[in-house]
Amino acid sequence: MLASTRIMSVIQLERMASKNGILASKLDSKASKSIAIKNYREACKALVNLSRIYLDMADDYQIRIKALENLESKHPKSVKHIKAKAKTRKHKAHSK
Repeated sequence: MLASTRIMSVIQLERMASKNGILASKLDSKASKSIAIKNYREACKALVNLSRIYLDMADDYQIRIKALENLESKHPKSVKHIKAKAKTRKHKAHSK
């Protein structure tokens, strides 16, 4: 799933869970038990889907971390080191 699509899904699911949870709570306090149950179930479904998306995102981030760590181990020179080396070369060229 694309990151932007995933974010939209997260936002929609959060809204759905919140809306259904609030409505269920109001209905529950007014003794409308069957409708409250329906809304609690909808809120639960949205929350379960959210947790799946968050777990998928965490997996994706872990994969990216490993990829970056592998790149770092293959190319241990940091950007700071490369910039410092370039600055030293410039300084030597100006002093000649």
